[in-house]
Amino acid sequence: MSPSVTAWRAVGPGAAVVGLLLAACATTGGGGVAQPADRRRPDLPAFEDAQRAMLRDAYEHARLADEARASGNLDQARAEDRAAADGFARFVETFPSSEWRLVFERVAAERYLLGGKPEAAAAQARKILDDPRAGEPSKAVAARLLAAAWQSAAAAAARDGAIEPLRLLTAAQRKGQELRPRIPPEPWKRFVEAADLYQRLAPQDPAQRLPPEERAAAGVADPGDLALLAAEVEFSFDNLEDARQRLDRIVQTWPGDSDRLAVAVPLYLETFLLLRDDAGFEGAVGRLRPTVRASAREAAEAARAPGAAPEQARRAAVLSKLEEQLDYMAAGQLLAAGRFAEAAAGFEAFAAANRASPDAAGALFNAALAWDRAKDPRRANALREQLLREYPEAKVAPQATLSLAASRAREGDHAGAVRLYDRYLQKWPKGPQRCLARFNVGVEVESLGNRLEAAQRYRTFASDKACIAEDPNGAVTTLTHAADLFRRSGRRSDAVEMWKIVATLPGVTDAAAREKVEEAKRLLDQAR
Repeated sequence: MSPSVTAWRAVGPGAAVVGLLLAACATTGGGGVAQPADRRRPDLPAFEDAQRAMLRDAYEHARLADEARASGNLDQARAEDRAAADGFARFVETFPSSEWRLVFERVAAERYLLGGKPEAAAAQARKILDDPRAGEPSKAVAARLLAAAWQSAAAAAARDGAIEPLRLLTAAQRKGQELRPRIPPEPWKRFVEAADLYQRLAPQDPAQRLPPEERAAAGVADPGDLALLAAEVEFSFDNLEDARQRLDRIVQTWPGDSDRLAVAVPLYLETFLLLRDDAGFEGAVGRLRPTVRASAREAAEAARAPGAAPEQARRAAVLSKLEEQLDYMAAGQLLAAGRFAEAAAGFEAFAAANRASPDAAGALFNAALAWDRAKDPRRANALREQLLREYPEAKVAPQATLSLAASRAREGDHAGAVRLYDRYLQKWPKGPQRCLARFNVGVEVESLGNRLEAAQRYRTFASDKACIAEDPNGAVTTLTHAADLFRRSGRRSDAVEMWKIVATLPGVTDAAAREKVEEAKRLLDQAR
């Protein structure tokens, strides 16, 4: 049983961190060889006749695109965006010495992105990066757009089935499947390169100096989001050492970002699990705990402060959950490594410290399992009893009930086992293990010497067609035994009922079971 990991995030074709800055901030500067790329697009009267004539259509298409988008006509908006982008790109090709070339290349990149042509957007962003007259702020804007373009291209390719989608599979989900490190497909590879470039240039990006709400409204990509997605790309393609280094940098750079940590920390730990590095995993948990704990405490204090916003409470809850998850994963790894007593102690400590957590019942369940494997059934059963007493509606409660019943049977407490099997059947009559419970309760009743009641319990097993269909060969043995118990109890008509079921049972393949079927037919003939 594993904890509910609400932090896990599937980033891929549906993700959109485009980072556009359509309402770019105006900066100072008049004449010169090249205006910075973040300058606001100038009005048409600023240009001479030949240039104005070429730009007029591009400006008009841009206006129509914005109007169509505002009215919800997205197909028309995309078409107008593409036409506007073509016009701006043509202008730069025609007038390569224009002081506004970087601005129009940026605007063309943005419009191509909005128009669904990410490769064309990447080409415009690359022109800015390659321009010898582009300053660091212009290059930073271009790197952000380049990352957005290649992310969009990769998402589209994955959506169309041209490349495999990102899959953040854990060690448990891979079930022992061998790692296959490989270079990401071209659009993802280029995205990672652009994201890395932007990490270096982001401090020079004028957009990053805007207030957070303005950045969000303009769709400006956060450097941390791009860094996290780059790490997820490398993780998805099994480049785990590279992914680990990236994730470690994210934790160190943004230790107070709850949502980012909630993704990066579990993924970072998974790299150790996938590489079967138990010692590295244990050390990583030890290193991460102080960071996560400090961030969780800080967030909790902020959430308790007078006038705290709901977002602060949400952030505190995310970090508190992450702190719990670290402890849970650490205990789980001890269990997987065969350190059963340590794992049991870890799960017990988690359950005691997090009684209100949705994972507390799972922790008690796993602690009981660990004590079983440590050859201490007394402790295991005490924890199962605690689980059923404190969390009777937990998802693991049915299995805990059956495990406790089986343990009682092994101890010779057949009456206790019967009570527990009956509890399971009464509370979860449609449970996936009802057939096992129905059969086992018959066995336990018979162990108490109650032949007739045992036979009646076996008949209840036979009344569920799914139980018979699940194992026809085993059902033959159970039903012929029930018939014999009925016969010895003087209930011949009930025995005949059992033989009739056996004689017509489909799907019997075992030789011994077939012999019992033939015997049931013979006994039926004699009974007529």
